[in-house]
Amino acid sequence: MGYAILALAFVHASLAMPPKARTNPVGILAATGAFFLLLGEVVVGLTLRETRPTTRRPLRRIHFWIMIVFAVALTIHLWLNSS
Repeated sequence: MGYAILALAFVHASLAMPPKARTNPVGILAATGAFFLLLGEVVVGLTLRETRPTTRRPLRRIHFWIMIVFAVALTIHLWLNSS
């Protein structure tokens, strides 16, 4: 599922990149940060697949908190740049 979200975010960013008159630069910055957080999510997710059960718990927490920060950045982007 993470791969699909990353692919959709890449397609959306590719299509929406031409500057528009009504874009908020903070919203674009939030979207850029959210995209890089998605890349981090994929890396942590791949690492989770290969780790031993004893080291998985800290990685799962990191994975969870990256997801929360991503959701906040995405919400800021949608709030500032929707219309």
